[in-house]
Amino acid sequence: MDADERLARGDALVKSLEKAGCAHAVCLKATRDAGVGVFAARDVEGGGVLVRCPVAHAWYARDGDEFDDAIDALRVDGEPLDARERLQLHLLNERARSDVDKAPASDENLVQISRARYVLSLPGAELVNALPIGWSDEDIERRLRGDLLSRTRATLARIHAVADAIARSRSKAFGDADDAFFVFSVDDLKWAHAVFWSRAMTLRFPRKGFTGGGDVDALVPLVDMCNHRAGSTATLEIVEDDAGDAFYELRAGVATKAGDEVFINYGAKGNEELLRCHGFVIPNNPCDVLAVDLRKLWLWKGDVHWRGDVAASEAEAEAALRERDLPTRAFLHRAVDGDAFALPDAMISAARSRYEMEDPRPGREKDAEKRLERRASAAIIRLVGEIFSLVGRGDETVDVEALCKKDCSGIEATGENADVACAIVRKSAVEISNAALRAALVWPSALEPGGDQAEDASENGPEKDKKRAREDDAWESD
Repeated sequence: MDADERLARGDALVKSLEKAGCAHAVCLKATRDAGVGVFAARDVEGGGVLVRCPVAHAWYARDGDEFDDAIDALRVDGEPLDARERLQLHLLNERARSDVDKAPASDENLVQISRARYVLSLPGAELVNALPIGWSDEDIERRLRGDLLSRTRATLARIHAVADAIARSRSKAFGDADDAFFVFSVDDLKWAHAVFWSRAMTLRFPRKGFTGGGDVDALVPLVDMCNHRAGSTATLEIVEDDAGDAFYELRAGVATKAGDEVFINYGAKGNEELLRCHGFVIPNNPCDVLAVDLRKLWLWKGDVHWRGDVAASEAEAEAALRERDLPTRAFLHRAVDGDAFALPDAMISAARSRYEMEDPRPGREKDAEKRLERRASAAIIRLVGEIFSLVGRGDETVDVEALCKKDCSGIEATGENADVACAIVRKSAVEISNAALRAALVWPSALEPGGDQAEDASENGPEKDKKRAREDDAWESD
């Protein structure tokens, strides 16, 4: 779907929302990168309302629909679908019922009309193709590294599992074989996944008058057509009028002039998350993070320092971390504005826990702590070093440095730009892991420069490990 068609369908959505009681001060226009954005139709003061729509037009998981009975019967690995997946199936069900030539023409059900218009306004295959889940297996393996690669694989596996569950349940739970539910393919599920994760927002419902209440993931028509800009102060919230009717309101954070594009902030997301969920990256993204899989600490083979059993699987490694109240992942954050790089507490705690000895001999507690820190430091160096070697492998054919010097709000991962976007992700990952490696080489600060820590960082290899193991064995047998 090109920008002109999306604009036409978006305008039809806006008109249907207006008929249903939506008030707004915006319009849809093409952006300079051939996309579609939301623009102020008139001047709006800071704090003024840009969009105000009845909350009934927002999409979120709720009970009472007969289609929910069919979803309730689905099981993946013996478990029901979560609220996000349920909403994606509702989106697909609505799309199967809606067609540009069959959209409701009467005003009898304004919510149904706006829902049909909303589905018709959504991007199609072009959105899926901008996300890693829409790429070929070859491109996924070639472009992605580390945590981004493993999470993309896991997402695709989940999508296929849901598709298999639908196929298995066809004859049992859904009755009529002509039901729209049965046409859902893997490609359909990829589209619903892409729409949800690229557009869903958190709405905080007041508990009074709403089943469940609290924070709810929702699709918010018109508001979710706003593009992202870090630092945008526009706010979205649920309000109630004197009659108790609820509305979702988008308010301007600062004074906005007619013709200005209205941006919202998708959150403090790194480029890996932006690429995985939204299909674009931001050069020199100050919110960039690099995920570290802490399960590897329990999966390394041949570690002479380790006194316990090596985990036989990721599940066992995860269980070992849970026993110690530790997460399975830690996040390395990009240092900005001259801040010193800091190793995450979760990584340090996991490394210490991995090598912690029980009941050191009386009077040797200080020596035990020193050896523990040395081993934990070596583990962190190894962990970060593996990430550095992984994300940095391969020759870059893209001039990433030149791209990152340009003043641009984002690069969409479509067509040839997909390689560019992934190169930017890898560049950031290399920079963060390199900073983490430097920090690991001087941690812990309690050790004197040039002492055990400096020796540990400079002397690596199996012979050094064996020497230390012999020293530790001798110390423990004293």
